[in-house]
Amino acid sequence: MKINIESIFHNLRIPSSKNFTCEKFNNSNLWIVKDEIGNCGILINNVEESRVMKDYKNLICEEIPKLRTDDILLKNVFMVRHNDLIIPNLFSESLNSYFSDNLKNEYTINDIKIALDEIEAITKNSKDKLNEIIGAWGELYLLKLLLNSTSKENYRYIINGWESPDGRSLIDIKLNKIKLCIEVKTTTLDARIHHISSIKQVSSSNQLEGFLASICVTEGLGLSCFELTSKINNLLDDENKIIFNNRLKIRGEKLCRNKKYLFKLNGKKTPRFFEFDVVPKPSISEEILKIEWDMTLENIFSLDEPQFLKKIKF
Repeated sequence: MKINIESIFHNLRIPSSKNFTCEKFNNSNLWIVKDEIGNCGILINNVEESRVMKDYKNLICEEIPKLRTDDILLKNVFMVRHNDLIIPNLFSESLNSYFSDNLKNEYTINDIKIALDEIEAITKNSKDKLNEIIGAWGELYLLKLLLNSTSKENYRYIINGWESPDGRSLIDIKLNKIKLCIEVKTTTLDARIHHISSIKQVSSSNQLEGFLASICVTEGLGLSCFELTSKINNLLDDENKIIFNNRLKIRGEKLCRNKKYLFKLNGKKTPRFFEFDVVPKPSISEEILKIEWDMTLENIFSLDEPQFLKKIKF
């Protein structure tokens, strides 16, 4: 009897083209599904009641009279899968969170409706947390990049420049010694679309030259935040480790030590660095007190990693 949906989904193999693999949950009529691109879903079979459903954002609901997988044949199937805008591990985590507390031998369409309403809320909260983990990963990646690009006597300046000893800072990294600051934005999208929560995030002062680091990543393979944190600690001496680990607490230790989610750089969208002056900004007047916006950084002049690292001269 298998009741951990995350484990069931993880162990399902990728099926052949236009097909599915699936396995029963808790010996019930609820099956966990993996499709040909690795997305997650659930289905119930032998359905007889009405299938009228509301529209769920980012979910695909299907009625299938006969579903032949690589291994079995199921009849009168109702299946729900997420689309490509949801990370599979996030969806399986949300399913597990709900169904592990709602065990039954026989699930109905109404049970699925109730589950989807609950999962919709769980997914939103989990997605917010995941976005925070993605953001922390990008900052840790850039810290490691900066440390690897210079000599050990400069490590203290870099670690001290991340966040602030007094709390979170508006701009992620400030290297006052070389008059440079960096705001790090990280996304799992295939386009450089980033959210700016304050005009001050992309505005430099005190004669600092400002850059926005745009980092595009893919989820599922690569390194976790915990592994990046460990790699950085391995570079540091004891005194710098104390400073770094204090900054981890300020940034959010649970985020920076997360082991669950793995990321790697998007091979088609390598990191780019944009001067604050070229970052798109809305027009604002002095009567506006706060503004935030989404923007795309395609087709705007930027530097690649080697070009940017040439500016790091302590």
